Amino acid sequence: MKIRFFAILILSFFLFISCDTNQTKRVAVGDSGDTGNTGDTGNTGDSGNTGDTGNTGNTGDTGNSGNTGDSGDTGGTECVGEETRTLPCGTNNLGEQKQVCMGGFWGDEGGCVEKQGSWDCIGNTCTAQYGTAACGNGTCEPRSGESKKSCPADCDFKDSGDGKSCKDAFDCIFYPWVISMNGYWECEGFSDKKCKAVGTSTYCGTNGYDYCYVSTNLIESDGSCPSDCANKTLGQYSGGTSCSSKSDCVFVDWPNP
Repeated sequence: MKIRFFAILILSFFLFISCDTNQTKRVAVGDSGDTGNTGDTGNTGDSGNTGDTGNTGNTGDTGNSGNTGDSGDTGGTECVGEETRTLPCGTNNLGEQKQVCMGGFWGDEGGCVEKQGSWDCIGNTCTAQYGTAACGNGTCEPRSGESKKSCPADCDFKDSGDGKSCKDAFDCIFYPWVISMNGYWECEGFSDKKCKAVGTSTYCGTNGYDYCYVSTNLIESDGSCPSDCANKTLGQYSGGTSCSSKSDCVFVDWPNP
């Protein structure tokens, strides 16, 4: 009986150990299987979606801020492209300075070109003098060689000359001719002389007088008698640029410098 009892006791002990070990294995393995759920942390791979932040690459659109380049229109520049302009310069600001746009700023193209002046009679030839100091002073001085063509700043009169004060006929010649008949200007009167347009066929274009006639108080002009005076010198020097004084040149075409 004792032997059977011990045999049963030993067998029960081994069975208990066997069951407990199997249970431990099941629990250990099973639990470790649950840790397999930590594989869900693999979902942190979703954080890979943060790759969507790559869309922030769209901030590259801020490259459109390059449009602020339009501010170049006023960003300290003076001009655009190859614009050109002309500014006054020289004596009495009657000259012309050409400028061209260079890199957004104005630059001179060549030097100041004097455009106006007066005639001189050098070697019996009408010679243009550009940039003379008297041209632009507000007083037309034909006896000093100024003319309507050489110095329009002083001599290009627009209103009628009839009744204008004069010292001699030269003070009348650059007024517009206001009557239909050809003729001449007269500085009429004694102490209070006035310009008067006189229509006549005596001098203009007639044989023996087919030159630009001039006397102390009578004078033809390129307006009163174009056939005798247009682009010609005064007196019997007409038909070229020959002269004996500066005033002989006042109806000659002014050359462009």
